[in-house]
Amino acid sequence: MMHLVLSDLAKETGGRVVSGDPSLIVTSFSTDTRKIKPGDFFIALKGQNFDGNRFVLEAFAKGAVGAVVSLVPEGLSIPSDKCCLMVRDTENALGDIAALWRRKKNPLVIDVMGSSGKTTTKEMIAHVTSSRYHIIATQANYNNTIGVPLTLFGIDERTQLVVAEIGMNAPGEMFRLGHMTDPDLLVVTNIGRAHIGMFDSQEKLIRAKAEVLPVIRDECVLVTNADCPRTAIFLRYTRYKHHHITFGIEEKADVQAENIRLVKGYCYEFDLLIHAGKIGRIQIPLFGRYNVYNALATLAALYAMGVDLADVGDWFLDFTPVKMRSETFTLEGIKIIADCYNANPDSVTQALWSLKDLESGGRTFVVLGDMLELGQESEGIHREIGSLFADLNVEVLVTYGDQSRVLGEEAASYGQKIRHAQTHEEAACILAEQLRKGDTLLIKGSRLMKLEIVMQKLVESLSSDILVNQESKE
Repeated sequence: MMHLVLSDLAKETGGRVVSGDPSLIVTSFSTDTRKIKPGDFFIALKGQNFDGNRFVLEAFAKGAVGAVVSLVPEGLSIPSDKCCLMVRDTENALGDIAALWRRKKNPLVIDVMGSSGKTTTKEMIAHVTSSRYHIIATQANYNNTIGVPLTLFGIDERTQLVVAEIGMNAPGEMFRLGHMTDPDLLVVTNIGRAHIGMFDSQEKLIRAKAEVLPVIRDECVLVTNADCPRTAIFLRYTRYKHHHITFGIEEKADVQAENIRLVKGYCYEFDLLIHAGKIGRIQIPLFGRYNVYNALATLAALYAMGVDLADVGDWFLDFTPVKMRSETFTLEGIKIIADCYNANPDSVTQALWSLKDLESGGRTFVVLGDMLELGQESEGIHREIGSLFADLNVEVLVTYGDQSRVLGEEAASYGQKIRHAQTHEEAACILAEQLRKGDTLLIKGSRLMKLEIVMQKLVESLSSDILVNQESKE
């Protein structure tokens, strides 16, 4: 159970106790009045479309013992038996309180960041370490300045390891997240072009990611991708001479993969080398050569922790990816790769190149949705992705979204057959009409494109056709 004194929270957040007993022991927090439990301390977050300050009385009525607020709405009277901590910014206060709790309990903390692959890498680290340590990890991809504190609040007396995913789409966020988590290891999967539209240039994007570096301790170990060309730029912002461990495939690295080959139709197998010495042969049950990098990042983190890698060969065999991330299943002989949780230029490129590795023997279909948050570079980047189809053997490319229409136009100029869908249902119909046993389908797009709907509609259509065919035979 959490044990924090209200007066200490005031000191940590720069706030002041305006009501109640400063010596109150706070044992739990909530940011959502719908989930308030008796004894919680309510943190009144404020966003573009909501103001938690307006729900303080509701929180008290449901059993909250106090609240962190940035203002007391006019006419609102705080009950005499309730505590109120006034701060300038409740979201910042949330992070400050989480940082205080993390320091007080002081488990080992691994932060995972990067433009792509961070959720899968975080899940891989959690999967492998859960049998060795009592761990907590970021749920789903709650990797922002609200989600990360809620993860840290889960630390208790048993917690030995925290695996925290940290992400950003604006300057200042990585500094805040680094302050909260105070990592012992910082894993950087890669530095790509995700969210570049939120910045004026690639250099400013890298600088914003590097804001985490000045706030981490000099004892923190950095784990970075030797094959990523932007890693060197990122590392220019380091303030200390951190111990540094690299992973990679192409370039020489401390933790390296060699002799990569496809097995079981879509899985990857590779030799693991530590400082050029072979440790073992690894198999990962995931589509996409990029997942070899995620596995290497995981193994580099474990190596940095001093974990014995002698029996590493079967560690990933029962790993299951997060839903809609490299998720592969077969329906009536059609292999469907649902990698539609998110998309950026680098992850889409890697997914498309990974299609070349597949040994399906059938035709390949691809559905691509818009890549978002690319700003003025959006059209050029979508055309860049379209040009990749000059070297791909794809039966039909189905595009969905305004920017993907541009991508399709570019792909068509190289002879690629294109169908542009106006709706999810239309995309599913196009596919259902043409897919047959032995074919492979890749679906990928940014989260807001909701391409899982295409997958759902397609599965419903294929399942319906199967049922009709069975009934007609009867």
